[in-house]
Amino acid sequence: DGHLLLCAGTCMRAFHLKCAGIVSANDRRMLEQMTRGEEWSCNDCRQGRHECFVCHEQGHLDIDLFRCNRKLGGLPACGKVYHERCAKGASRANFECMVHQCSMCSRDEGNRRHV
Repeated sequence: DGHLLLCAGTCMRAFHLKCAGIVSANDRRMLEQMTRGEEWSCNDCRQGRHECFVCHEQGHLDIDLFRCNRKLGGLPACGKVYHERCAKGASRANFECMVHQCSMCSRDEGNRRHV
């Protein structure tokens, strides 16, 4: 099944239906009912459990982990979360992860595109 289901939770990840545990026709009907008027969230987001982007250890948001503050149009634009030790002591308040910067000069131009 090539369709991807987008998590509306903190992680903002995409899942194949099978990878999200939605395997039977009954699961799909339940998903359709659930998503009418509601957005779907993965198990990790529903349980408040996330994986650090650097060390891949599990933790809980706002306890062990904090989220990249990258915004686009005032909305969260990055689902990556980090331990403070993995973000090299960066401030939680204004932290944007390194994937939003040039690997050479560390500047963020805001105009990302694949060439």
